[in-house]
Amino acid sequence: MDILELSYKNLPDDLKACFLYFAALEEDKEISVSKLIRLWMAEGFIQKEASNSLEGLAENYLMDLIGRSLIIVTKRRSTGGVKACRVHDIVRCLCLLKSKEENFLELVTSKDEPYASFDGSMDIDDFDPSDSMTYEKYRLCVHASRKHFFMSRPSGPYVRSLLFYATTDTYPRCPYDTLFISKNFKLLKVLDLECANMGNSFANGIELLVQLHYLAVGGDIDSIPSSLANLQNLETFLVKGLKGKVTIPDSIWTMTSLRHLHVENHATFALQDGKIGSSCELSNLVSLSSPSLSYREHAEEILRGLPNLQKLSCIFSKSWDNSKKCNQFPRLEDMTHLESLKISYIGRSVSSGEFSFPLSLRKLTLSTFFLR
Repeated sequence: MDILELSYKNLPDDLKACFLYFAALEEDKEISVSKLIRLWMAEGFIQKEASNSLEGLAENYLMDLIGRSLIIVTKRRSTGGVKACRVHDIVRCLCLLKSKEENFLELVTSKDEPYASFDGSMDIDDFDPSDSMTYEKYRLCVHASRKHFFMSRPSGPYVRSLLFYATTDTYPRCPYDTLFISKNFKLLKVLDLECANMGNSFANGIELLVQLHYLAVGGDIDSIPSSLANLQNLETFLVKGLKGKVTIPDSIWTMTSLRHLHVENHATFALQDGKIGSSCELSNLVSLSSPSLSYREHAEEILRGLPNLQKLSCIFSKSWDNSKKCNQFPRLEDMTHLESLKISYIGRSVSSGEFSFPLSLRKLTLSTFFLR
């Protein structure tokens, strides 16, 4: 541990925060590098430089930590980058120790109150909301069961980052009321509820958290309300739709700070009057998944509104119109920043001559295509 402490002491200040953040993440699980980088960005750990993007700088920070043997690479991308990583148990102990010493974050697990009592002397259904815990630290990370967390209704008037990781029942079958989040945590910049189930409607009150830079939610959601556009500082928006299709509102085109928009399993764009406005453009968006597109539904018009997109994973479906034009694959040669493209296809066979890709493309994945 002494050697590790020395390694930590010798870290540049901007790397110390990035390293300590591993204390908040799930133990003994692979860590998605793309998610980690987006969290670092939302926390303000990455300071923009003219010569590199925020994502590029964050990757450099990660490689520095890997080079110092503090982080272990567990998966690599086909292009050579790091896809997933983890920390050794001893290194995580150091993260926990230093994060506590420096008041970096508060980690609450099922072994801590009030959750420890729920597993023993107290039934969660008998819990009095007036006994809810109030947390003071800047960052709060809770590792507990979904039922215990949502029924306990914690609060944090000064908390800026709230991350929740469910420790039981791997599939979130039961929906929970999340209204207390916007009432009890009004200053949030980071909110991660991806492993929760907020039911079939988007969480009430989240549109009031106007300082959010990172938002991850999950549930039986089939549409996102237009009021999401109130979150003009939002940079990363992740939706885990347990039903399948999620409709993205037309107001998304006003959220010009967005850099990462990801919907699981697939998304459709709600276009006002069947089209997007001529001035609508998400010029900061660099990654998008997984919109469902077809030529008939203005696929090229949508993609033209994303001029700086670097990574796109989408579903392209055959139009019911049998004309050649309506079944034509969108022309992408003008997307000059696109580096990674993944397409799942639904429809008739496609001629390989119908594709038009940009020269910038480095990785191409075609799924369920019948090429001829």
